[in-house]
Amino acid sequence: MSFEDSADRYRDPCHSGSHETDDLPHLSAGSFLGGRYRLDQELSHPESSSLTWRAFDTKLHRPVLIHALPPHGPRTPAVLDAAMRAAVATDSRFLRVLDAVVAEPGEPASWVVSEYAPGKSVEELLGAGPLSALEAAWIAHEIADAMAPLHAQGVFHERISPGTVLVISTGNLKISGLLIEAALHPRQGDISRPWPDREAADVTDIGRVLYACLVSRWPNGRGHRPSVEPATTMSWGLPPAPTDAHGWLTPREVRAGVSPALDVLCDQILSEVPHYDEVPVRTANETAQSLGRILGSADAAADLERRIRFPVGPASRAGEEPWRSDESPAPMPPQSPDEPERDEKYGPDEEGYWSPEAAAGEWGRRVEPVAWTGPNGPRTIQSPQDCSEDDGAEVEARLVKARPDGRRWPPMFMVLVAVVMIVCLVAVGMRHIGSGTSQASGDPTVVKPTHVQEFDPFKDGGDAKENHNQVKLAVDGNPSTAWHTVVYRNSAKLGNLKPGVGLVVDLGRVTEVTSVKVRLVGSGTSVSLWEPGHDASSDQPPMKTIKDWTRVAAVSEAGTTVTLKPPADTKTRHLLVYLTKLPLKSATRFQGGIADITVIGA
Repeated sequence: MSFEDSADRYRDPCHSGSHETDDLPHLSAGSFLGGRYRLDQELSHPESSSLTWRAFDTKLHRPVLIHALPPHGPRTPAVLDAAMRAAVATDSRFLRVLDAVVAEPGEPASWVVSEYAPGKSVEELLGAGPLSALEAAWIAHEIADAMAPLHAQGVFHERISPGTVLVISTGNLKISGLLIEAALHPRQGDISRPWPDREAADVTDIGRVLYACLVSRWPNGRGHRPSVEPATTMSWGLPPAPTDAHGWLTPREVRAGVSPALDVLCDQILSEVPHYDEVPVRTANETAQSLGRILGSADAAADLERRIRFPVGPASRAGEEPWRSDESPAPMPPQSPDEPERDEKYGPDEEGYWSPEAAAGEWGRRVEPVAWTGPNGPRTIQSPQDCSEDDGAEVEARLVKARPDGRRWPPMFMVLVAVVMIVCLVAVGMRHIGSGTSQASGDPTVVKPTHVQEFDPFKDGGDAKENHNQVKLAVDGNPSTAWHTVVYRNSAKLGNLKPGVGLVVDLGRVTEVTSVKVRLVGSGTSVSLWEPGHDASSDQPPMKTIKDWTRVAAVSEAGTTVTLKPPADTKTRHLLVYLTKLPLKSATRFQGGIADITVIGA
């Protein structure tokens, strides 16, 4: 619920006009409850069974939300009891219940005190059109993830809706009305429903919120699970979703560009029998896990914050661009000159899943110096291929400026030509000498991998899913594409969750490896090269733990390009490029990657 100038969010569309209002307490702005809470602004709908006020706690000096109830109202005991039970929800994603007070003799009302959080309800946000796929998935995930622990305790919301989910000014979520909304607006059979049915009701409501966020329509109940009531009129300010002869339509059938993964999940949640033999999703924990897999490391808080800070008017429901917010571009803070520009084309892959790169956006590549190690220690040079024509002009200008005065060109030119000719003759001679023995000695050549796979074993703390869809980008020969790790928090050593992560390349046959050149994403990566600890000729590399491998080369704090040289007698079919420390991505986030792997072998 948003608590700023919208009373409709308090109504129950199934019970409008059914509440008796004659017994509601008579309160006025400026009056006090319990000698402590000053009433500032009435927020409730006239037909509500309680009065909702924005108030001020004069003792703790903070704004609060108050539900004022008739002292002797038939629902008052149930609401107060629900409020006390709702106090078990300590997750920051809930509007916490702070107090529940029974009216003393002579007092005008009993009341429930809750946190106050200014923002906008999802209902209000949907008034401007559908949300982006990222925003919709993140909202549904936050609801499911917050409800899952409560379901394990037998606590259920039973009134999750676009009106009870609030987006505050920071872009984070608040869920309001836990237990209280159900007590204020009881439905027939609420008390007698068994635990699984009550959990199913919450999960269904989460699915309907997800559906509404994707298409800005309320899903029609025909063809849904039995617990979903048909929607024939406006619900939460949204028209009912269209249907066909076979029943309800999935989000992708209603609006073009909806994430395939989210479309399937809506079907798994809302359908009694999901299409295409998909497994039904029936618990909040299952819902949260499914959305977590879809989102990866993506986070929509910043996008939602912009929606709150820079609201827009209603948007058209037709012709919307997929994967984009329906809002106009919001003013952005000035960009640091050291930051690369962000490409606007970002979003999930073709199946609807977000990689860390997709979640963060495509970032422009900066030409960086090539790091190498010379006889006198580490040095940095500029790669010749990175020099533009303008750079060449600058070099020429510097040469011209450095010429001593009075020195004539012809002698210098002749000397220079002579030196070049000598170097060329020597090079040709060496090439001729070596041409007769090249085949016998086995000149080093580039060995193209036949297969590549991520290395993130369960036994080492991984999940074997380190951006599987990107691994081929590390061996495609294009340094502008890359495989990325997921984003790790708080420590460059992969969040202290695992020893490392990497890629295993299959050379197709046992090969004498002389060097491996690796292009990395970012600077500061610790990278190492490993061969199988046993049976280097096996068709299958060891994938259970890093302990089954032997390290043959390593570089700490590498630049964007590094060459790993194993011992001279290294012969193997499989190689593991292993990252143990990642570059800094933001203040507390770390992410690395491999843009290209070039294996040199005989």
